[in-house]
This record gives sequence, structure tokens and C-alpha cells, in this order.
Amino acid sequence: MLGCSLQFSVDTCWSHPIVESWEDFHTFSIDKGNEWYRKLIDLTTLAVEDAKGDYAVGITDLHPGADAMVALRGPENLCLDLMDDPEQASDILMKLLPPLKGYFHPAV
Repeated sequence: MLGCSLQFSVDTCWSHPIVESWEDFHTFSIDKGNEWYRKLIDLTTLAVEDAKGDYAVGITDLHPGADAMVALRGPENLCLDLMDDPEQASDILMKLLPPLKGYFHPAV
């Protein structure tokens, strides 16, 4: 939903990193037209409709924070980023939170 393509296996999926350098990547936003965003919203809406107030429906774990950074940058590169410039990594982490927080308040 942040722009990475996804790879699926039988029981999991992972993203293909898209950030070569944090200096070149300044804006983080969720594409609400993204296929996977729409599927999450549609499935959550169906679950809420099915629940009819009989049970609680949780929200999907989007793996925000450092997990999102790994998705964007790749695990090896993020490890190096954390060693080379931990302050920058912390700044990026804080920039990722608002768009991911916005996911939890869609108009459904």
C-alpha cells in the first residue's frame, strides 16, 4: 500500500523494496486505490456486516513502524541504515506513522 509490489507463497507474502536511499524518498502515503488496500477495506466491511453486532471485528495488522521500513528498504539495507544513521532512521519511522494511522480511520 506504500508502493511496494508483493510476492506471495502458500502461507505468507513479502514486499519487494522500492527505496534505494532515504534521501530520495520523502513522502509516505497510502494509495487508497491500491488493490490490496481495497481488498482490506472490502473484507473488513464484509466482516462487520456479517457480525451484525454479535462479535467484534478487528483491524488488519499492517506491520507499521520498523516493519514498514523493512518493506520499503529491505532488511539488510535497513540494518545498515540503523548502524550508519540511527537518527535518520528514527525520523523516517516517525514520518511513516501518520499515513499508516490514517488507514485505521477510513470511511467505511
